[in-house]
Amino acid sequence: MNFWERLKLFFVRVGAVLKNVLKSVFSVVSKQLIDELLDFAITICKDLDAEDLTSSEKRKEAFKSIKAEATERGLDLRDSLVNLLIELAVNYVKSLVEKND
Repeated sequence: MNFWERLKLFFVRVGAVLKNVLKSVFSVVSKQLIDELLDFAITICKDLDAEDLTSSEKRKEAFKSIKAEATERGLDLRDSLVNLLIELAVNYVKSLVEKND
């Protein structure tokens, strides 16, 4: 194996390790953001569930409210995390409704 092949192999290995480290870091950060805002998202979804709005309108309102709350708390949430929060909160609210029926 010549120098260039060894160098390439080295960077491939370093890249794989770095990718796993970054995945772990992003997973922890995402989890912390979700933990911090999930209760707020559930409250918003409960309130919107009682409103006479379409599902699409409820989703838009929930998205705006959660995004605004995150900004107010100094958090920069990607849209995908806001959507995940909405999904988690909606499923939680639906499970409460099913238990009460």
